[in-house]
Amino acid sequence: MVGNVWIGPSASNGAYGKKRSAVAKAAALLVWPTAGRDGDPEDGDAVLDIAADGSGAEAAVRIDEWERKGIWVLRGWGSRGGPSDWTDASLQLQRAGFPGTEEDADNEQGGNCLAKPASDRGKPYLRSEAGGPAMSGPVGVAGAYRANRRFFEVPVFHLDALTVRRTGEGRVPADWSESHPLYRKLYREAVRAVYALGLDYSVVRLSADDQGTIRAIRIRSVSAQDVQLWKSAMAAFADGWRKAVCGCRDENGSGTKKREIGEGSAVGGAVGGHGGSPERRDRWPKIGGVDEIAEHGGRTEASGVGRRSDGRDVRHSGMLLIGADPEFVLLRPDGTIVSADRFFPPTGAAGTDTVRSGTRLLRPIVELRPDPAGDPDGLLRNLWRLLHRASALTAGQPLRWLAGAMPVRGVALGGHLHLSGVELNARLLRTLDSFVALPLAAVEDAAGRRRRLRYGALGDFRRQPHGGFEYRTPPSWLVSPTVASAAFALALAAARDYARLAVTELPTYEDRYRRAYYEGDRALLRDACSRLHDSLERLPSYSGLSRWIEPLFKAIRLGETWDETADFRSKWGVPLP
Repeated sequence: MVGNVWIGPSASNGAYGKKRSAVAKAAALLVWPTAGRDGDPEDGDAVLDIAADGSGAEAAVRIDEWERKGIWVLRGWGSRGGPSDWTDASLQLQRAGFPGTEEDADNEQGGNCLAKPASDRGKPYLRSEAGGPAMSGPVGVAGAYRANRRFFEVPVFHLDALTVRRTGEGRVPADWSESHPLYRKLYREAVRAVYALGLDYSVVRLSADDQGTIRAIRIRSVSAQDVQLWKSAMAAFADGWRKAVCGCRDENGSGTKKREIGEGSAVGGAVGGHGGSPERRDRWPKIGGVDEIAEHGGRTEASGVGRRSDGRDVRHSGMLLIGADPEFVLLRPDGTIVSADRFFPPTGAAGTDTVRSGTRLLRPIVELRPDPAGDPDGLLRNLWRLLHRASALTAGQPLRWLAGAMPVRGVALGGHLHLSGVELNARLLRTLDSFVALPLAAVEDAAGRRRRLRYGALGDFRRQPHGGFEYRTPPSWLVSPTVASAAFALALAAARDYARLAVTELPTYEDRYRRAYYEGDRALLRDACSRLHDSLERLPSYSGLSRWIEPLFKAIRLGETWDETADFRSKWGVPLP
């Protein structure tokens, strides 16, 4: 029964009554069994919890027990474990980077709204997109009240919006469709809000004005609308979850892991066997593998990036691969930024990234795009080659190369990770938050906390055309090969074994650890990482990845942090000018 999907016990205690929600109706049409009534879910199953009056303490105890056993309980608004009320939700959203203001956002009649009921103050407003500019003008900025607002309702289920529907007076634009810019922005913000609250499904009410400001004004439980939309989304989820679980278990469900490319390989390590922990705040160790990388000319056991030893391309073969596009900035001796497009083309393996300043598009950031690999060593060597290529392009220039989260105030850098050969779902995304984002935050330079309020939100992802996805939460781990290889190994561990973990083993399922991430509470982050390390050691993939992971966790235990003001080239064996 591994990989089955059930409806929660509260469904049999009110949710299937006269006021059934669309979720409950869809579950009935799909003939999903009711947990506790039609049997008991097993490790690897998922249970869709439906909040209902009268679900009672008995159901709550049962849900706690299931989660400890490794069963995924999907929560909606009102479910146990979610926000207690709108005030609680508002605070959680603001901590996750959704600005709160003093403007009223709950008049759904549109038009010019000049009054603001005191009861509606402090509701969170959402940016138009994670880490990007609004349609025009800022989002969630206090000041003069914005006119001509339109109101929308967006049902969200498991990282997807089912539709974007206009509510109140007025009509949508004549060209309204899924490709319309406003539709896409409302879609993204609704999904992001539900995820930030630790939920898997709900209905989000949003407003948008003529300046492009998008605000969350309410989150509510699912009504009786859109049964067919919910049915389609739930059926797709059930199919995807079953495939995801079966993809990392054997046919007997015994938990014996299939061996992915690169797992347990004997590739000469850039981290393993060299201690690898930082000796003090401003000096991560010289990684032993730097010399090995130079000696082997960047080769991996696979004899080519993204290829098997027989030369066949594995990018679309279903094998688990990891890629990346880390960023860094170039600084003159006086500390000012040099535009990256002076030395690098906009596209290519070593290129630039674009940022908007008012109406201008600038390219101040260098972005590296190495080929993917099946293990941390392969990707590390690919990066090493690109760093040397970048060094050749800037040869003779008295520049400093800085990475991290925000080495220059106002310039946020990313260390996005790309995964292919694995199905994206919210359980994997929260595992990546716990495995990658929290440990990196625990050793991040204190200045980096500012990035998390804008570009480093937990659960930030982007689906890719090749079928994989990009995990966009991490900062630029180019500060050290130790940090980089640990990030690669932890992401691979998450992708390989997330379905084996109980959600109670993931710190980011708890609001206190999400709060610690956004507030930079190092003591609580270290506590989360200590708990996480115990879980990591029990995973099948850990033995093959530990040599990359352990140096980072040693640094966390010692209270070390990286220094974003230091030129990172020496740590990668790249000559300084």
